Amino acid sequence: MANSENTITSAFVNVLRPMRDAWNINEQITRPFLNATQKPDVIVTEKGRNPVVIEVKVDGDTPNFTGKGQAEAHFGMLLDPSVFAGLTYNIIENVLRVRMPARFRTMPQDKIEPEMRHAEDLAYILLNKSESESELDPVLFITESAPDNETAPESFPQSGWLNGSVADIATAIRVRATPISKIDAAADLLEKRIETAAQQLEAAIQERPSIGAEIEAILFQKAGEQTSRMAMLIVTNAFVFQSVLAGKPEMERVMSLKRMLSDNAKRLRYAQVIAGWNIILKVNYRPIFHVAKRIVEAVATDDALVDMILTTLCDTAKALVDQRLTQIHELAGTVFQRLIVDRKYVKANYTRLESVALLSALVLPKTQENVSELKVADFACGTGSLLNGAYQRILELHEHAGDKGSHIHTQMIEKNLVGCDVMPNASHLTASLLTSIYPDLKIGNTRIHTMPYGSQEDRSYALGALDLYDIPETLPLPMMGTAAQQIGGEDDTTVMTQQEFRYGEFDIVVLNPPFTRPDSDANSSVPKAVFKGSDRDKEEAQKMRRARRQKDWRVGDGNAGLPSDFVDLSDKMLKENGKSRMGFILPVTCLMSPHWQKVRDMWATEYHDVVVITIADAKGESCAFSADTSMAECMVVATKGKKTNNTGRGRFISLNHRPKSVLEALEIVNTTYRFDSVRRLEDEPSGGNPLKVGDEILGHALNCPLQIDSAWEAVRIKEMALIQSAYRLAKGEMWLPTQATPLEIPICLVSNIAEVGAHHRDIREKGERGAFDLEKGYTQTDLYPALWHLNAPTQRAMVVEPDCHLIPRPNRHDKAQAILARNGRVHFNVDIGFSANSLGVLFTEKPAIGGSSLPNVILKKTIYDYVWTLWCNSTLGLLLHWAHSSKQQPGRGRGSRTALLQMPTLDVRCLSDEALSNAERIFHALKHKKDKRMLPFNEAADDSVRHELDSRLLNEVLGITSEDAHNAVHRLRELLSAEPSIHGGKKSRCDLEKEWEKLQNSL
Repeated sequence: MANSENTITSAFVNVLRPMRDAWNINEQITRPFLNATQKPDVIVTEKGRNPVVIEVKVDGDTPNFTGKGQAEAHFGMLLDPSVFAGLTYNIIENVLRVRMPARFRTMPQDKIEPEMRHAEDLAYILLNKSESESELDPVLFITESAPDNETAPESFPQSGWLNGSVADIATAIRVRATPISKIDAAADLLEKRIETAAQQLEAAIQERPSIGAEIEAILFQKAGEQTSRMAMLIVTNAFVFQSVLAGKPEMERVMSLKRMLSDNAKRLRYAQVIAGWNIILKVNYRPIFHVAKRIVEAVATDDALVDMILTTLCDTAKALVDQRLTQIHELAGTVFQRLIVDRKYVKANYTRLESVALLSALVLPKTQENVSELKVADFACGTGSLLNGAYQRILELHEHAGDKGSHIHTQMIEKNLVGCDVMPNASHLTASLLTSIYPDLKIGNTRIHTMPYGSQEDRSYALGALDLYDIPETLPLPMMGTAAQQIGGEDDTTVMTQQEFRYGEFDIVVLNPPFTRPDSDANSSVPKAVFKGSDRDKEEAQKMRRARRQKDWRVGDGNAGLPSDFVDLSDKMLKENGKSRMGFILPVTCLMSPHWQKVRDMWATEYHDVVVITIADAKGESCAFSADTSMAECMVVATKGKKTNNTGRGRFISLNHRPKSVLEALEIVNTTYRFDSVRRLEDEPSGGNPLKVGDEILGHALNCPLQIDSAWEAVRIKEMALIQSAYRLAKGEMWLPTQATPLEIPICLVSNIAEVGAHHRDIREKGERGAFDLEKGYTQTDLYPALWHLNAPTQRAMVVEPDCHLIPRPNRHDKAQAILARNGRVHFNVDIGFSANSLGVLFTEKPAIGGSSLPNVILKKTIYDYVWTLWCNSTLGLLLHWAHSSKQQPGRGRGSRTALLQMPTLDVRCLSDEALSNAERIFHALKHKKDKRMLPFNEAADDSVRHELDSRLLNEVLGITSEDAHNAVHRLRELLSAEPSIHGGKKSRCDLEKEWEKLQNSL
């Protein structure tokens, strides 16, 4: 006899129930709703959150897609409080549809539960319907409203079904498909209210400077805009936690926010707030309430101001609490990072919540064992988002195994979770975030530390957590250690860092380090100089850089910036057990830049299970895992230790867009780890494994060798077949997508056939280094022409005119002659804008000295100039240029002189005299300024001149005449034009005729 749907549902509930201690799971309750007769299969309730209804169906010979209307009918229903006592919210806004595999119909009943515990093929969809999120304002945050039943519910996935285990379903119930837009709207509201209160505080400080002085002493930072914002945020954060703690044991007299505001008084009373917080502080929770209370006491110098500010902030906290966001305690950290003025100097962008979920699931896969014993560290923790994400993941896996998260909370907080930051307020927010998960449990000392930073009393210069690189070997004695502030549940403690940290202690290190480097960030007019800050003078910053250089870094490189140092430190701190893992969010340049080579080589030779994730979106800000940056980023996860057939290879995942929700991020990881095998870079150019969530393809995965002493090029690519073709071409084989038969083409590195001209700093830098002065404009009588600037409209045809000239400086004759000896006609575009520029190589009729974006390339024979210019402007040359360039900014492929020498290119030495002669003839036929102007590279698919160049290069120079090969090159033009990193989202088209007419009119 077949098992009934109810029998299978009961087994499912039995497996699901122990997976989260906070849940109450009820099955087949009669009349659970007010004024309705529906009887859902399962109802999951949790205090402080809306309930979730689950409808279960069982597949037969074909999938059972019935029950959609039945599931959607539950939206807007209200649970009967006489049946479900003690619930804070009772509106049904989330419904989960689950389909069980047909085999559960026929197996013995006593086998159903064991099989279900291990099954990975349960199908499910999460439906959501809540109030409109399009225009969230304070009124909507405060008003309770039922969903609009006329509107279709949102579905995750949008099409198709998810497949996974009961544990995956438990995660979906816990996380739900809360859109990131809703979380961002809540953070926006918090930031707006904080700004209002901070302005009120600033106005009061103008009249009563003593308020500012006292807050300055409390927060350890100078009074001003940033400090006032921080103060107001800390007070709001305390109110949010008061909402959680009110009425708990020993805190029965602490009032809820609603009760405090219930009398509709225009101002909250200072004494009322302080009395409640004193009760809380007697119990514990010092990281949250001690500083907040001191701030309120400081503001109380102004009687009128304090009550007004408290009302604003308490009302804000209540509005946030009423949103029932699982991420509510993370909002304070998010807004804290937004308010840091120094971010404009240090590039300390906060990690987006969906990125936190993605990285946490990568470093802690579902197969992770003994999670309660893991030690996790973040040495630049900020407000704790990554550390909290890892901890939430640990708790989730621990509960999925059947134990309670509360059982391990104290051990994890006091011993196993380690965070460091240089801002005291950030450290306190980290501690408050971690302790808030189980607010009923008292905490002693945590392992969250505020690290010394900058000038110290002993005239040394501290570098925050980077000073741990010298511990314990160079600091063996306690009296030689460095003091840090340890955050505690009842008090803060000064500790010695060498007693708190040890090499090889940690199982997991997660980091999104501040991105700083010696030169400026191209995305900003403000230099992101190492150790620069709004309150740090130039001399102190210089001495801190000197202190950094004095350390014996193994893979850290000053030219790569501080992130490479944090990788170096993390490697030292990880255990040597073959299981410890690091997870980083880094600038995407770390995968390509020569300055990161030592880091990449370490991952390639000393680690295994390397996973690299990038985003192939057209917009720069959409390719970052951090907020408020337009620079593309990557995630790198690597397990320490060598492993046969794994070390030296990595799984490269290129997402089509950034995850839209926390649940989507988790499903991406689940899909990634389910791959039995992943297509390889060395395979035929057929693309990577599609990464599907439901029916939607979110990206592709490719297994790639981790090249030693070379860039990792499978970065931000939508069509993985392109990088497979680029890999083949770099090895001397032309095998393009759709091409039936591969063909040989002679390929070498640029360094084998050419050298690069003088560095632009040697040419014209002020002071002793430069040999010339640069003057704009060029005439035929100028002795030393130069090509210094990229100007796309005037640089469409291969032959271009110099735009500047150089004048030798007195007493620089020898250096000037050395520079002129490396002069030439060929100029490589190392700062190419694929959506703007038409040329990868620019040719001047006479030798001209090249600038920083257009350095000279001096080939070993001048006859090679023509063929190499053709190659670099052909679609095949573009493929290698694009693959080898950094894709950090939309539509741009930045490179460097060093990277250029390592770029694969046509080996012109292998060409016959006839081929070289043909190339020169083709070049002269295509060089003309007007009728042979080419479109930008992103429009190569529609460019007749580039089409002609490709065809003649193949036929007359390379001897490739097959229709198959020519068709494949045409398809290659189309694929490259469609790549987001090439078109950069640009929709406008270049009109060559109008552009030429405009140029002629400007003469």
